[in-house]
Amino acid sequence: MSIFEVMRKLLCLYFSILLLFFGCRKESTTWDADYALPLIHTKLDIGNLLGDTNLLVHADSSLSLSIQREIYRMDVDSFFETPDTTISQIHKLLTPATLSIGPGFTFISEAEESTYSIAGAELKYFMLKGGVLNYELISYVTGPTIDSIILPCATKAGVEFSEVLYVPTSDGITPAIVAGSVDLNGYEFDLTGSNGLKYNTMTSKASSTIDPAFSSNVTISQADSIRINVSFQDISPARALGYFGNDLIEIPLDSVAIPYMENIVSGSLDIDQVQLDVTIKNGLGVDMQVNIEQLNSLNTTSIVALTHSSIGIPINLTRPMKTGWTVASEIHTESFSNSTSNLDEFLENLPKEMSYSAQLQLNPFGDVNSHGDFFNYEYPLHANINLEVPLCFAANKLTLQDTLPIQIDQDTTNIQSGSIIINAVNNFPLSAEIQAFVLEENGLFTDSIATSTTIEPAVLNLSNEVISSSTSQVILTVNKDQITRLMQTDQLLIKVVFNTANLPSMIKIMDWHDIDLNLNVILNYQHTIN
Repeated sequence: MSIFEVMRKLLCLYFSILLLFFGCRKESTTWDADYALPLIHTKLDIGNLLGDTNLLVHADSSLSLSIQREIYRMDVDSFFETPDTTISQIHKLLTPATLSIGPGFTFISEAEESTYSIAGAELKYFMLKGGVLNYELISYVTGPTIDSIILPCATKAGVEFSEVLYVPTSDGITPAIVAGSVDLNGYEFDLTGSNGLKYNTMTSKASSTIDPAFSSNVTISQADSIRINVSFQDISPARALGYFGNDLIEIPLDSVAIPYMENIVSGSLDIDQVQLDVTIKNGLGVDMQVNIEQLNSLNTTSIVALTHSSIGIPINLTRPMKTGWTVASEIHTESFSNSTSNLDEFLENLPKEMSYSAQLQLNPFGDVNSHGDFFNYEYPLHANINLEVPLCFAANKLTLQDTLPIQIDQDTTNIQSGSIIINAVNNFPLSAEIQAFVLEENGLFTDSIATSTTIEPAVLNLSNEVISSSTSQVILTVNKDQITRLMQTDQLLIKVVFNTANLPSMIKIMDWHDIDLNLNVILNYQHTIN
């Protein structure tokens, strides 16, 4: 647990114990008494503050803080829009003559090609992982028909799309209508047309046959048309081939939180060698340029922009290769260090967030791969920020702050005062001053609970290495008025002020550094006997 969690628990326990000893009698002898009680024993290491999963242990037992965050991901839908498209076709007799046809006769059988509108892209193929085909057949034929909607360009497991519909009789004025929908998950579409040379082109067939079970002939003219409306909804490609265009994609200004910085309110931190990597893993089969326009360190009062030779300059990303539909994603890393950028200033700004913006230019040199762009949704493009900070630094009055809830439900009329005594055995090369503040009536945390001393740093050698632990005692005292206000506000502000020994020399945090805390409470309350 963090130092804030420890303080919250011990303070809640402390005030609860104080209130357990409260007594109320009518009259008589009154006297004060002090009682000492043990509260808690705990041992904290750096993992309690930063989390074990965020720490790297090196061969010499030194530690680094490692923070990884995904800041951007782009799938095929970011390349081109696949709009909800409706294709409408009217089928009727080719001859102007009126015909009398018998049951089982096919009077319409036509093939069509339709262009599927995809802004900025020329596709030869795609496979869907989601989407719906909606159909509507409107018939003016004065007899029942069996109609087929066939898409030779669409197959699933090698079987072409085919929907057979039974359409009832129309009176020639009010049409008979049959509608429905089909799930397109897993369908593959060949968009090269009937000659195999086109793009974004769908082939379809429609046929209409008089129901063989009908008992008489049906008279049909060109007025007895059949309209077929086919629409595609919520299309989501899983794979695609073709030319994806050369759009410029803007990644607008956004930010990512930096953990463990949100509670730092003041002080300074001098950091040793650090490294920040922006890693782009690209599984999209297109030529691409990326331009990291800005990368900023943000805290509540200041902004520091990262400066580096690659910031604001187009970077060419290597096009990945694929075998079948297995893609060997390409990884490109831009590395920033103290020696190549202002990264030390960037991080010593104590950022609570990092903001960034970028541009992606698809196929900056045009269709140089002859419609050879590809996409498999299992291999997207995504960008990560990887920050590694060796825990080697100099801290000067580095102040962490947090507001903690305190729950006190009892009456505090007879409580006088109390003290928490913290005995610390410190193996960290850091001193820590613990301060607590009670909420005033004006709504500000200005009433300080008295602190007698600081937790001293461990004993160091000339190389600033810990050679033995130090022992310290910290006393927090609370008076009756402070307890009353704590009960009314239920809040306590905790500040911990860190300093490294032998400033400005840097200290190195090791995986065996820890602090052993024994906490006791001294209670002062008033006895009354009637």
